[in-house]
Amino acid sequence: MKKKKLYLIGAIIVNVIIVLIIIYILTAHHKTINYVNTDKVSQVRVQNGSNGESVMLDASAEDTKKILDLLSGTKCTKVKEFDQTGWSYTVTMLDKEGKRIEVICFISTKLCEIDDRKYEIDPLDGEKIFALLGKVY
Repeated sequence: MKKKKLYLIGAIIVNVIIVLIIIYILTAHHKTINYVNTDKVSQVRVQNGSNGESVMLDASAEDTKKILDLLSGTKCTKVKEFDQTGWSYTVTMLDKEGKRIEVICFISTKLCEIDDRKYEIDPLDGEKIFALLGKVY
């Protein structure tokens, strides 16, 4: 009887540990690039790192909606450091009063910065983002 209880308790502990490991893997290493509620975004400023030009987009515009949808669905992994010699695009999201909600600086199709934190992004997502951002110029 005691052995059955010990086996049962051991099995429960092992299952709990496995569930905790799965939860950690699914949540700890990924962070959505745009973790802001995009419903609050009224305008988006896109600045080109090559020439410094910037374009202000209304959040209701179709291209802007596509950009926000793509940003909110893109996953990235936090990294400690990477070599940076410049940037390609900066996306600044503003609310109705013109206050900055979020700034995302894209170094390349694989790297970005959010609030001075560095992230790697999926290159396919990065290429989609760059294609949309390139359309606004």
